[in-house]
Amino acid sequence: MSSKGVIMFVRATRLACLVVLVALATPCDDAAGQYPLPPLRNPFRWRGTLVADSGLPGSVKARAGRLASHDEPGLLGHFRCKGPGCPGHRGQFYVIPPSTYPPAGGRIYGTMDFGRPPRKSDTLSGPHNTGCVFYGPASSDDSFRLPYTCYADCPQCPSNPITSTGVLDLTRQH
Repeated sequence: MSSKGVIMFVRATRLACLVVLVALATPCDDAAGQYPLPPLRNPFRWRGTLVADSGLPGSVKARAGRLASHDEPGLLGHFRCKGPGCPGHRGQFYVIPPSTYPPAGGRIYGTMDFGRPPRKSDTLSGPHNTGCVFYGPASSDDSFRLPYTCYADCPQCPSNPITSTGVLDLTRQH
């Protein structure tokens, strides 16, 4: 595949992820008032592993303790990863668990953002922000084993290239 083809593939993949996010975050009119989000007296917590496609592992802890906004079902929190397979060591965690949003049909969507916000001086070989996405089926207790894809987010990077891929396996702690 030529470099131009790879760039187009990456752009199409990112667009598809954005379309999925918008579709999941937009409730249909009939379901809009049926599923009020529960109060988060007890934050959602996950533990598990991350294995990069290179075979390098990481130990993962995630906590989502507050609503992202009044208009969407997503939860915000923090993410920590220890090990050589981690795309970053800590960052923001955003997730839409099926238990809080039944119209998602048992599927989970989430992102992990590592590092600071992007700056004009960022380069792929230097400091840059990394954003990862995951989407797919989750169990009834919001545990999941899904592929993830991470992208570099820097103004000097050509078309936000993929920096790592792998499998994220998290079990919800009750």
